[in-house]
Amino acid sequence: MKYIPDDGRTDSAGHYQQLLDRMVRAARLDRTLYNEVATDATATRQASAVVIMASVASALAPFVTNVAGGGVNGGLGIALITTLFGILSWLAWAAVSWWVGTRMINTSAEDVEFWQVARAMGFAHAPGVLAVAAIVPGVAGIIGFVSLFWLLATGFMATRASMRLTDGQAVLTMIAGFIPAFLFVGIVVYIVDSAIGGAILGPSGSPTVIAP
Repeated sequence: MKYIPDDGRTDSAGHYQQLLDRMVRAARLDRTLYNEVATDATATRQASAVVIMASVASALAPFVTNVAGGGVNGGLGIALITTLFGILSWLAWAAVSWWVGTRMINTSAEDVEFWQVARAMGFAHAPGVLAVAAIVPGVAGIIGFVSLFWLLATGFMATRASMRLTDGQAVLTMIAGFIPAFLFVGIVVYIVDSAIGGAILGPSGSPTVIAP
């Protein structure tokens, strides 16, 4: 297991280096990393930062597309909805997976706390930062395809490691947690958008993308 040495520094450089190191290990499917952050209560802010970075990265390409087409407001709306969706989906999926995994599938893991699972799943979003490359014309589809399967792999590792599950149990937990969590997030986003007059979503109920 690789750790960042504690040299006593109080500046932020050491924290950024540790975050980067952990993101790389998460993306490389290092199981020890998921065990490490699950049990490190101080890693919650880092996990949140990973989710936010991945969400912003995925919003960058549509934001640039909208701005290039003169739709600044549409671009900001997409950036907001993508970041909001990323944070809510992370917490919702972690919550449902935690309950299913520790209360239904592996009851011997009832000692596992919610934030242990949330931290591991937060770092599982590390490959999502690759979405920033989608601003390059012609590669968005490839980036999306690669990112999807990479995120599924890291999500599997996070689920299995944080709740001490077998491979089969981890797959069942992911499936059971995915559908209700994303339905919940979708409903919340729709309600928030309706409350603010549709500023986030377009008339069709999805983010409006203005072609360049």
